[in-house]
Amino acid sequence: MNERQRRILLAGALVLLLSCLFVPWYAEDDGGFLDFGYAWFFSEPAVYLDIHRLVVEWVAILAATAAGFFLSNEPPRGPEHGRGAAAADRRADLP
Repeated sequence: MNERQRRILLAGALVLLLSCLFVPWYAEDDGGFLDFGYAWFFSEPAVYLDIHRLVVEWVAILAATAAGFFLSNEPPRGPEHGRGAAAADRRADLP
């Protein structure tokens, strides 16, 4: 794991933590639902936690973090990896 991947994982973890603390709320109305937006988890408004929207948020955060993690992978460098290793082995066999 390289430094860029560590930073991406840390950023993803922080965003996930913030999404757990600042959550979506809704209320039931006569014919449907009223969106109350986002508020701190500990504020306990007189409405319900919108768990479906929260799960969609978490999936999106995890998907973006995983994509960033895997796309930021750097290929190994140096003569001991890849084509350089074969060339180094051939040079070592020469008299």
